[in-house]
Order: sequence, then structure tokens, then C-alpha cells
Amino acid sequence: MDRGHQARIVGAGIAVGTGLAGVGQLIPPLHLLTHEFTQGFTAASLFLAAGLAWWTGRTLPQGRWREAAWIALWAVGAMGAAAFGTQLLANALSYRCRTEHAIGFFWVTWVPTALLGAGIGAAAARWGLSAWRTLLLLLLLCAASAAHDGLQYLAGVRIVDPLLGDPLMFNQRTGMEIPGIHAWQRLWLLCVAIGLWAVARRRQRGDQPVGTALALIPALALTFGGGSHVGVGCGRHALRRHLDAERHSEHFVFLYSSTGRASVHIDQVVRDGEWHYARLAEAWGITPQRKIEVRLFDTREELGRLTGRPWPHAGFYQIDIPLSRTRTSTYPHELVHALHAELSYNPRLIYDRGMTEGAAVAFSEHLAALPAAHVSQAVALRTDQLPRAQDFMAPGGFHAVNEGNAYDAAGSFLGFLVLRYGLDAFVQLQRTFDWRGTYGHDLDALDAQWRAFLAEVPVDPARHARERDAFDPELRPSYLSRRCPKLGANEETLSERADRLRALGDHDSAQALYRRLLERQGKTRWAVRAAVSLSHLERDAEALELLQAHLHAGDLDDDERFLLLERQIPGLLELDRFDALGDVLEQLVRLDPAPHRAHHHLRACLMDPQLQSPVASFLRGGEGWRARALLEQLQLVFPERSCLRFVWAAYATTLDRPPPDLSLTRGQRRRLDEAANAVSAAPDACELVGGRLLEWADHAVRLSELELAGQLAGTVAEHCADPVLHHEATLRMERIGWERSRAAP
Repeated sequence: MDRGHQARIVGAGIAVGTGLAGVGQLIPPLHLLTHEFTQGFTAASLFLAAGLAWWTGRTLPQGRWREAAWIALWAVGAMGAAAFGTQLLANALSYRCRTEHAIGFFWVTWVPTALLGAGIGAAAARWGLSAWRTLLLLLLLCAASAAHDGLQYLAGVRIVDPLLGDPLMFNQRTGMEIPGIHAWQRLWLLCVAIGLWAVARRRQRGDQPVGTALALIPALALTFGGGSHVGVGCGRHALRRHLDAERHSEHFVFLYSSTGRASVHIDQVVRDGEWHYARLAEAWGITPQRKIEVRLFDTREELGRLTGRPWPHAGFYQIDIPLSRTRTSTYPHELVHALHAELSYNPRLIYDRGMTEGAAVAFSEHLAALPAAHVSQAVALRTDQLPRAQDFMAPGGFHAVNEGNAYDAAGSFLGFLVLRYGLDAFVQLQRTFDWRGTYGHDLDALDAQWRAFLAEVPVDPARHARERDAFDPELRPSYLSRRCPKLGANEETLSERADRLRALGDHDSAQALYRRLLERQGKTRWAVRAAVSLSHLERDAEALELLQAHLHAGDLDDDERFLLLERQIPGLLELDRFDALGDVLEQLVRLDPAPHRAHHHLRACLMDPQLQSPVASFLRGGEGWRARALLEQLQLVFPERSCLRFVWAAYATTLDRPPPDLSLTRGQRRRLDEAANAVSAAPDACELVGGRLLEWADHAVRLSELELAGQLAGTVAEHCADPVLHHEATLRMERIGWERSRAAP
């Protein structure tokens, strides 16, 4: 082969690599060295490398196979280097994202598959296979790889694709660091590729069979010696080595570490699971015959190391969850996923996240039971930030819309459909995915109905002000609209730097940056954040001056005025500026006139000359137990003052989150009893402390302290006007009845 022909083959590799990377610049997130580009390019390289090697082998006489092989490898290497270089150049010129981890991931992922493809092409040329037969061979290999993934899914083990490794391109939450199992699996494939090259070197099939077998020994050793550790096959040894204990209940099989923290709490986790199961089975009208496997991990880190995803997740009849999340709504959320197969086995459930995640959110966050649970989405509608159902219910909707917002919007949308059309129609939708056939309307019409429903959901001014930015695409961009998805930017934006410094405790630097942002953009959020940092520095007068200046500087809406006024209260209390405080509270009352709000009660106490000083001293927290004792005495002196009872219930009986301990101390019991009595005397405070009382009720249930749990949940159910809290308290009372029925002989 002359040098010109060699150059043309290598040039073809360079052109293909450059072309693919160039096309990627037009399709986010393929414009960067993300998992999507690397693994997509790797998949394409299997065919392209095979084609280059086959072409090279067919253009040389048979006796020069070694020369053809080297030329093919040069061409394939040039293709990868060209794509890699094009991506780095585009990043340096335009995006300036971090690439240190992405570089390693690219080469570790691409080289084994490209070498395998080149080996297949070289062997096909050596054995005289036509182009079509070579293509068929590659397609069969891809089918076998997909079948391997399917078997791993059915076996409930971590999916690691033989050709691509850990399928991180389907996950938008993870960073670019190379997972250990991905590196081991790439090493396995590299051994397979090297073995294939050794086979291809034989002059004819069956020649030197011993040498051929020896070439594959490293790959075979990895496969049979530790397949579950390198993602090959369906073995569970790697998982069961950590989760070595097993617990069976009526509807579950729990796997956990016999020496870990989960082993101490397994009884509570089992009871919680059975309760969530009972509720969901009753709501859906199902009687599953198959048990659910719950793999319970001690920590998120352990979960991530063994499954590749450091957050809870589930498949059909299987849940992976850390212990800490079993005490939250995540547990019933994942249970919905695990039991979704009882409604439908439609293949679209594998990739249609709007349907699957929407159902899980709807049934775990009360959106399918209570219109009042849709407040956040109603605020988003009123601020013109609510995404369209056509966007987040599309197969790729959770990339086109911010993932967290897509969760909430899909849950609200499907919850609305259950409320409006009933559960039978919802079940039919899960099986058919046919909007018009199920509801008699297309998705556009259903979206309009959903928006009309949200427009009727009542939203109080305080909630509206605090959640106005929850769906803001500027603050919560979608995956596809981020400048540096997964990679991270080399340079922080001003707001990112300010937030980071505030989180690190450098409030002086943070407030200076927030002020710069305020000067540039004039947005209320920067004024509020600057004031918070100034308060941490005990520069309350400066914080008040900043807030007042912004309050009078421009044309603000009611939400912005509410946030600015509310933020002034701590500083005015600290500086004893009661006249100004009275004016601020009066303005808050005008913005939110509902008489049960906190600012109504604060105004009543702080504007009363007899109560002003002791209540302010207590709210400042400067005199500790003395101020608390004085406040308690004032309630005896002025029993008719409801504002005193509110301040006592809302701020004096505050409770920490329940600890993971398996007991209740006398002090905890005393504080819980005090809090319940205080809320009974001041029902308006229930909106502020009711959620924490319900957390302690859950804790009491887990400890089988059903009488205490009933007292706490009953207090919230009786005195909370908030419909969501009232609904949650009612569910706790049902749980207590369920626990008693199970305990009865």
C-alpha cells in the first residue's frame, strides 16, 4: 500500500472524528465532553472503527495483514483524537467548562470499544466477510449487549453495558468522575478486545487453538472470578457481600448489613413499608402477588458505591434506599415505582419519566388527594413560570425542563387528572398512554384544564411571596440550557460565588457581592440576601438601610414588598426601633390581612406597651431562659391576650427534628406535651409548628408509643386550619389505628 493510500485512510478517520464532534456542537449536551457525547461517540466508533479496519484489510493483499492492522489502528486512533481535540478546542473558545474528569472518562470509555470494533473489522476482512455480513455481525453484538442489560435489569443488579460501561449518559445528576465499576468493566472489555486481536492474527480459523484460548484468559478470569464486581453478568456477590442480612415481611424482602445501622432500625423500616404498601394497595385497588425487594443501605455513599446512583431509586418490585430516607416521603415515592408494574407493563414506562415520576409524586405528596397540595404549582401559574404539560410529559421532558420542576409539575398534572377524572381513568392511561382515548381530550386541552384548576387553588400572600421563584428558569435552568452540564464551569458567576461564600460563613465578602449584583440587576432577591449576610455580621442598621433603600427605590410588586418588609423585622427588634417596627407590621397586615398570620399576632404584642419589652427580649433570644420564664408568667397575668399564647406556641416551644434514637427521654416527652398544649391554646400557631409535631408523631409510632403519637397527631388534626397539615394529621391517625389492629391478638 502506498503512502498516499495510507494517508487517505488516516485522513478519513480524522474527517469522521472531526465531523461527529462538529455535529455535536449543534445538539446540547453533545457540545461538550459529557457522558452523552463520550458514550454516544463510543457507540458510533464501534461501527466506524470496524469499517475503517475492514476497508484497510480489504485494500491490502492477504499477506500484509499486520501492516493493514497497524494502519487501521492509526486511522481509528486519529478518529478519536480528532473528535477529542475538536471538543477541547470548542470548549476553550466558547464554553470554558472544566474538563479534568471528562478527559479521563473519554479515553477510559472510548479506547476499549474502539479497539474492539477495529478488531472485529480486521478479523472480518481477514476471514473474507462482506461489508453487509460485517455490519450484521456488529448489529448482533449490539443486540447481545442490550440483552445483557435487560437480564441485569430483570435480575435487579447494577446495569453496566458491555460496550459502553456504566450508562451514565442517561443520568443528568452525576458528575464526570469515573466510577470504580466503570473502570473495571472497561478493563474487562479491553482484555476482550486484545484477545480478539490475538484471534484475528491467526492465519485461519482453528489454527493454533491453544494460543487463541490463552489470549482470552484475562477476560475469562475477570468474568468468572468477579463478574459482579466488573458489571459482567447477573451475579449479586458484590451486593450481597455488603447487604448480608435478610428480613422477610408480608409484602417485602429487606436486604441490609447485619453490622450496620440499618440492622438496628430494621423493625421500624419494615412497619413503615407495610403501612405505605397498605395505603397504596387500597388506593389503587391492587393485590400484588409478588414481594418487593428493598435494599436498605446505611448511607448515601454506600448506596452510590454499590448501585452507581447515590440517591434513592426503584424498578419494578425493587427499591434501593438509604436508611435516612425511609423516614420521608421518598419511601412511598419509590414504592409507587416498585408497584407500577401492577398497573402496566407498557415499555414506555422505562423512559417516559413524566408518567412514572408524575405518578410517584402525585401519590406520595397528596397531589392526587387534595387540591390544596398544588399551591407551589398555582404560584408558578400566577407568576407565568409554569411549564407546559406538552414539555414535561414528553419522553425527554425532564431534560428540557428543570428536573426538580418537572417532578413537581408532572405530579400536579397527574394528580389533577386523578382528582378530576378518577383512578380508573388514571390506570387506563398507564396502560395505553392514550390521552384522547382515556380522557376524551388531547394533551393540549388537558393542559388548559389543569391550568384552570390551578387558577382556583387559593394561595395566601406570604406563600406566594416565598415561592415566587420556585419555577424560575433563570434560577433553576433545565439540563439542556445549562452552559456546562455535568462538567461545571471554570469560572463562577457572581451569584454562585456569593452563595458559596455565604455557605462557607464569609458573610462580609458575600454581602459585598450581593450588593454588586443588586446594583447591576436591581433584583429584590439580592437585597434580601445581602441583608441576611449583614445580619449575621451584626450590622443590622446597615441591613435595614439597604432594605429600606430598595423598598423605596423602584416599582415593586406585592411579593417583593412582602419579602423586604418581613426581612426588616429581626433588625428592628434588635435595635429596639418599635415605631418603625409597628409601621412594617402594619404594612404586612395590609398585604396579608388573614387574622391568623404571625405578623398580626406580633403586631398585637409588640405594639402593646405592657408586653413590648418582654416579648421583644424573648424574640431576640438574648436573655435565654429568663425571657422565656417571663413570657410564661405574662400569660398568667394576661390570660386574655391571644398574641401571647401565639408567641409562646410558635417560638417558645420549638422542637428539633426527631433523632434517630430508639427511645424518648423525659425531657423530650415534657417538651412534646408542652408543645401540644400550646398549640391547643393557640391554634393559629399550628401552621408554624404542626409539621414538626407530625414528625414527632411518626417517631413515636416507630417506637410503638401510640398514645403519644395519637396526642400529637390529634392536636394537629383538631387545631390546624391548613388543609395539607390537617390531611397529613388524619393519615397519622389512620396509621395509629392500623398499628393497633396489627398488634391486636
